[in-house]
Amino acid sequence: MEETSFRVETELILGGFSCVGGVDEVGRGALAGPVTAAVTAFAPDIDDRLVREVTDSKLLTPKKRDR
Repeated sequence: MEETSFRVETELILGGFSCVGGVDEVGRGALAGPVTAAVTAFAPDIDDRLVREVTDSKLLTPKKRDR
């Protein structure tokens, strides 16, 4: 699995954006069934050690997911 990169997010912050968010969804079919979507946004000064471990939330242990 590729190492987590924040290249695009960093470029956006340096370009003047004050916040950058990411969205993901899970569900059945192409929005034809029950769907859950979530957005996460971090301030530019967040300790990135917290998010560098996240490449796929399905690979996180329950303990890390709850952190």
